[in-house]
Amino acid sequence: MARLALIALLLTLLAPAVAWADPVDAPSLRDAIPSPEAIDAAVAAPRLERHDTTTPLGPDLWPIGGRRKADGTCCPPPPPRELREDPCTPLDPCAEPDCCASPWSTALTLGLNLAQGNTDKLDLAFAGEIKYDRKPWILRWRWLLAYGETDGTKSTDAFNSDLRAERRFGRKWSAFVSLDYNQDRIADLQYRWIGNAGAGYWFYEYKGTFLKGEIGIGHTTEKRRFRAETNALSGYLGVEHLYKFRNGIDIGTRARYFPNFEDHDLSLFVLESLLAVPLNDTFAIAVALRIDHVIDAPDPAENTDVLLTLGVQGKF
Repeated sequence: MARLALIALLLTLLAPAVAWADPVDAPSLRDAIPSPEAIDAAVAAPRLERHDTTTPLGPDLWPIGGRRKADGTCCPPPPPRELREDPCTPLDPCAEPDCCASPWSTALTLGLNLAQGNTDKLDLAFAGEIKYDRKPWILRWRWLLAYGETDGTKSTDAFNSDLRAERRFGRKWSAFVSLDYNQDRIADLQYRWIGNAGAGYWFYEYKGTFLKGEIGIGHTTEKRRFRAETNALSGYLGVEHLYKFRNGIDIGTRARYFPNFEDHDLSLFVLESLLAVPLNDTFAIAVALRIDHVIDAPDPAENTDVLLTLGVQGKF
């Protein structure tokens, strides 16, 4: 009987609490339940999406999703970097030229190295290109100025210039005239003028890459210190290749051979290469290489000159 009395006392004490409790509001309970869309957004975890590129550094990973809005939904993914079009995209021969785009372009590269202390050193390289490109015409002027001093003694003093005009005929063929000027005080080369005319063949050409071969004939005038001026009939063989990666990196290479038909020892081979890694839309880190090789240069000049430049390039 005592146990029954204790149970009855507990029920008597709990009954008012149950009776006086607020009733459950059904609509508010429904509002507290998240919608299926909110549930899907909440359980969606951030993930990575792989973008295949043609860069030598491999594929890139881009974050998708991430932060959430005040209402709990996911923020849209950040836009991916603007990449170039695939460099191997074929050109449309029937496409009209963009009249709003300027056919003129300028690229300037500056490399400078200063050192003081036990050795005072100055190295300066200034290169540039001014180009007009609107089919069927291509006009281009390239130059390279290199100057250096070591302990007040001139160690480099060279200037190279390449001026040319080219006209396209169809998709594969072109004709050109060019004028090269070379000066190298250290090698006793006071001046060298090389004029050429010839034809070019485009082995392939896409929106970001091309390979072209050229052949021509011309005339070379050369003057070295303590030697008489020479004039000779000369030839020309050239290959030029350009590849533009989707991430903005440019690699250009040009090899040219100028055989001297009257004095083979003065025949000239020139190799030029440029690697440009972009910093932004205007400036890039540039590594330029130029090799000039004469078959047998007159003493005391060396047969091979190498100019390696590390600097900043601006495209305008």
